[in-house]
Amino acid sequence: MHAYEGNQEAARAEFGKALELRRRWLGISPWESLDTLLRLAQFLIDAGDHAEAAAHVAEAREVLLSLPDGAQAQQARLNRLEQQLPDRTRAPKEPAGPLTEREEAVLRLLRSTLSLREIGQELFLSTNTIKTHTRAIYRKLGATTRAEAVERAYEAGLLP
Repeated sequence: MHAYEGNQEAARAEFGKALELRRRWLGISPWESLDTLLRLAQFLIDAGDHAEAAAHVAEAREVLLSLPDGAQAQQARLNRLEQQLPDRTRAPKEPAGPLTEREEAVLRLLRSTLSLREIGQELFLSTNTIKTHTRAIYRKLGATTRAEAVERAYEAGLLP
């Protein structure tokens, strides 16, 4: 409400309080936390605070990775937010750490249109294991999206 009234400080404080409460309550639905993160990120982008918005977008990406398949609407919201952020500095072409054999196998399949669940079926691994490998790949390559991870892997010579 405060954001619509033009009271940015009050709106920012309200978003921050809601997010902090959600973080403290274990077992609460991650969907509401994700929605709060996405709303706060949009508010920060609109207010011109791209650095803080980028931090909340990255946190939302982590929450989204932990959720089951079927979160296409939230993924689309997240992608739109990322497009509104100014280009981030590119990560070095060398990965932050070497990819494990399993991470390389997951990375090769990330190029496809397979969902994380389908990648798990292909590799005979659980969806949660694939999500863990995907998070590690993103971290090591300095990526926040699947497409960015594949692009950086090509740049680093990890994919033919």
